[in-house]
Amino acid sequence: MCFTPILLFPVSNILLMFSLYQHVEQMRGCMPGPHDPSTEAYTMALKSLTFLFIFYILHVLSLIIL
Repeated sequence: MCFTPILLFPVSNILLMFSLYQHVEQMRGCMPGPHDPSTEAYTMALKSLTFLFIFYILHVLSLIIL
């Protein structure tokens, strides 16, 4: 029961990152320029989620090791 939050966050984060990546690729296909400000905002959000996911995994691993 205590592993539910530990597993729920990475799963939801991966699903959100996958959905956001698909949306960014769809937006890039419709926009004429490669450096659209809204596309860059979505890309930065995707990078932030990726770093949050990495830091969360490192945190959980450090808790397991300790």
